[in-house]
Amino acid sequence: MKQIIAAAALILLCALVKTKSVYAQPKPSISISYEAMPSSKFSDPEAGLEDGEIQIDAIALKASYPLVFSQGKTVLVTEVNYQHRDLDYSNFGGIQTDIGAVHSANLTFMVQHVLSERWSLLGMAIPGFASDVDDKLVSQDLSFQAILAFMRQVSPKFTWGFGGAYSTGFGRPFPFPVLALNWNNGKNMRWENILPVSSEFWYAPNPKLELGLVFGVNGDLYQGDPDKYGVGDPEMEYSTITFGPAVRYRLTEWVNLNLEGGIVGLHRFDFYDRNDKVETRSLKASGYIRVGLGFGG
Repeated sequence: MKQIIAAAALILLCALVKTKSVYAQPKPSISISYEAMPSSKFSDPEAGLEDGEIQIDAIALKASYPLVFSQGKTVLVTEVNYQHRDLDYSNFGGIQTDIGAVHSANLTFMVQHVLSERWSLLGMAIPGFASDVDDKLVSQDLSFQAILAFMRQVSPKFTWGFGGAYSTGFGRPFPFPVLALNWNNGKNMRWENILPVSSEFWYAPNPKLELGLVFGVNGDLYQGDPDKYGVGDPEMEYSTITFGPAVRYRLTEWVNLNLEGGIVGLHRFDFYDRNDKVETRSLKASGYIRVGLGFGG
């Protein structure tokens, strides 16, 4: 989100797939999750919106399938993601609400290739779309994101990497540096970072249970129907920053229950007519909860 200099360092790939290690071969997986953000008032409301609130719910689906080549040196992971997000407005009086429901989907192609005993190459291409889908899809609804990074395994306990990314996830497309840091104690603790977009620390008191602290930046650029919003090329930049505790519990060998909750520190909407900003609305800090089931992986 180029308009916020302080937050610019936090913007990267909203659709970025988190990898525990480029040396770990993934397995096929399917997951579904539900996210709820209770009604929250605006941090700096315009006249007539002092009591206005927005409640947001989202459902996300994801499926991935890996293919291994060259005796395990090359792994291709294909992943499909879909998210439906509902915005429920209250106490808006006569002021028109902007967007009620938005959709996004992408197809991720991730290639991990071992270059040597220590070095690996990670490449990703992510075509997709984000829209209110009130009309037929047009070229403005489509997006493309990419990442290229080199990963070095310093030891079985520590891996780091660097590279660059190109993202439309938080607005206008532009490049970013990528720094990955992954550490584990060889037993029951691990710390995974894709800086500066995400950081996760996990502790496993037993083989079935993991307790964590997670930080994440999320968002998208949604296109709207010009006939509905009265401008030539309506767009909404949506962005959040979340932090809180998380729990992963293995119900069976192939089924995981995931729980997460905490604080939404940044919750912002930027509305545009193509490159011209129309208005900005930010919500006060609030809580969130996310629950999901994962199969395989």
